[in-house]
Amino acid sequence: RAIEQPGFRGTYVTTTRKEARERAWTSDTQSGLLDVLRQYGTSVDHPSCEVQLLGGIRAEVRDQVMSVDFSNGSQITMFGFDAERAMRKQRGLAKHLYWIDEAQDIRFLDSFYDKVVMAALSDYAGECWLSGTPGRDCVGMFYECTKDDETDGPLLAGWETHSIAVVDNPFFGNVIGDDSAGWLQYFVVDNMKELT
Repeated sequence: RAIEQPGFRGTYVTTTRKEARERAWTSDTQSGLLDVLRQYGTSVDHPSCEVQLLGGIRAEVRDQVMSVDFSNGSQITMFGFDAERAMRKQRGLAKHLYWIDEAQDIRFLDSFYDKVVMAALSDYAGECWLSGTPGRDCVGMFYECTKDDETDGPLLAGWETHSIAVVDNPFFGNVIGDDSAGWLQYFVVDNMKELT
């Protein structure tokens, strides 16, 4: 969207800056924002920062602050906070999208959403995505948005939910049992490669 929609503003949010860097900036699976820019972009010489050309748009990477500024006026930033007072850094901004990842771990999610996100999204009639992993605590905004309304009561109004399991991922692999060594071993095979 940042490439296709000039002036797009998006922010990825998680509990800490370190987690934002490890999950969504550069990740072990090479699927972070910077990983993808490097994989599909063409590196362009620049005297002060990394620049990738992608879809005819220049993407200037600001690694220290984890943001990408696009030549069409778009910007994607990463934000991590584990203290309620850190929310003030996002006040007064206008966004098309907030993606709050591992939302079940954010202690002040409802406060952040009410005090910051709703105002930031109002200028562009933006979207807020909550993603995460169900936990044992059946309480809080993430739970209220994602609970099973048939067994746990009605969902928080205004939210659309989608759920997947890790095994729904076609790249996850198949679990194979092998007892040829005299004991049963389990291993995962890559679904994208043929078994020999």
